[in-house]
Amino acid sequence: MSKLNTPDQVIDALEKLYSDAVSALSSALDIFLHSGTPPSADLRASGAFCYPQIRLVYNPEGPPPPISRAFGKMSEAGTYVSTITRPDFFRGYLMEQLSLLMRDYDIDVFVEQSDSEIPYAYVWDQGQASGLEEISPAELARHFPSPNLADIGDEVADGELYEPYETHPLALFDAQRVDFSLKRLQHYCGTPVEHFQHYVLFTNYHRYVDAFCDWA
Repeated sequence: MSKLNTPDQVIDALEKLYSDAVSALSSALDIFLHSGTPPSADLRASGAFCYPQIRLVYNPEGPPPPISRAFGKMSEAGTYVSTITRPDFFRGYLMEQLSLLMRDYDIDVFVEQSDSEIPYAYVWDQGQASGLEEISPAELARHFPSPNLADIGDEVADGELYEPYETHPLALFDAQRVDFSLKRLQHYCGTPVEHFQHYVLFTNYHRYVDAFCDWA
């Protein structure tokens, strides 16, 4: 793991690790669906299916500089870590945030493999495999990482405290939580997330929907 010096290098490294993990997981699924051979325990133990993560180390000699913006800023020293999904999709956002941090602070930024596996449902399109519907989710979950609501939380966004000696979260939501939300958008709307506008408003009230339609 070596220090990366530019936002482009960071995002390129994230994309490489993420792409490798998705390819490994998709390939293992394809083999299982067509031959019944599950991935080996050694393959999963190696982290082949894991999300990439950013590790940011900030150890200033004094207090952080007084920067007034509400984002892209450091408030205290420490090591900050967050898993990342779809770095290609979020490249613009990551570029904006990392550019500010790497410009205004003396930080060390690293990209590494995390220990959080990508659930198979987040990379596999059922339309890619005939016969997938014949295999139960329970059978797939025996051999592949699967979504687990116990691992998907909003602790950071809810303001839960962490111990001073722990690594700090670098983002409000980790990769699994983001993937879960992206899949919900696609499931409810039938539209790939790449085709969504930047702001999405959900409501169950018909009177609001009618008002939005009239306004549009």
